[in-house]
Amino acid sequence: MYGFLQFLCLILLQVVASYDGQYYDDQSSLTGGTVWSDEADNSSSSIMDSCQANLIYFAESASNFTNCLVMNSRPFRLCEGCVIPYKKATEIYQALFDKKGDDCHDKLLRSDRIQALTLVNKNMEDVWNNADCESCFESIDEDKETGNVNFTLTKDTVLFRRYYDTFRQCLNATPGADIPLLLKNGINKTNVSACIVCKQNYSSLNAHYETIVSQTFQRVCMDIIDMMNYSRLTWGNDLQCSHRHGDLGPILGITFVMCMLPAIFYISNRIFGAAQEKSIVTQKRLKMPVKDYGSRQEQNLSSNSSSS
Repeated sequence: MYGFLQFLCLILLQVVASYDGQYYDDQSSLTGGTVWSDEADNSSSSIMDSCQANLIYFAESASNFTNCLVMNSRPFRLCEGCVIPYKKATEIYQALFDKKGDDCHDKLLRSDRIQALTLVNKNMEDVWNNADCESCFESIDEDKETGNVNFTLTKDTVLFRRYYDTFRQCLNATPGADIPLLLKNGINKTNVSACIVCKQNYSSLNAHYETIVSQTFQRVCMDIIDMMNYSRLTWGNDLQCSHRHGDLGPILGITFVMCMLPAIFYISNRIFGAAQEKSIVTQKRLKMPVKDYGSRQEQNLSSNSSSS
């Protein structure tokens, strides 16, 4: 996509640079003479007369944006680094697009099936929108008189850059803790001092990033995402600050005490607990005397009377 975009820009520049205002018929190469083409003279010649400045301006701006995109791809700083050429290119295209019915609009934007200018502009807008670059800026304006592009970053973007710069300066000031991954060369893989000294800076940076994510519903400017990704990789993978460093004695001591509490409880209860005598519980019916309800006496009387 980017290569094709740059190729189209280069083609536009070559066409503009090599054009001398004359088109020739194919028969001129056979006859050795100059045969003018009425169709080319009436269409293409008028294009260059009336729209040459706009065409050159758009080609230069689109080419500048493509070059800026490539140069700011690693680390990714497209939004802040390429906002000027992007705004200039899109503004000149919009000016041509708004002039519907004008000869310059019809012959530059609708004269062929390819529509190269429209395709180039669409590719630039796709890159810009996919990177959510608008989230970085409060406003982007071009002065119509001077042609200067003025832009203002959002408060969250400015604050994030401040946290990021402070965190990077802290790492650079700590011996052996240079920022790696295309930002600095050389890294101390286990720099415990950097983890301690720069911990607050990293926490502030990470907390503010999470705030931006929640406020923008994950529509975060790609410049900010890239800076945060590099910071997390540096902190976790390169410096290994995500792993616990320092004195583990208190933690191990608390863990040991918590594990020993059940054993201490049962041993103490065994030693100091009051011994209870065991008592056998007898059933109440075994303690009560057996009562005669008259059935045996009646049987005895009846047996005596029968025997007498």
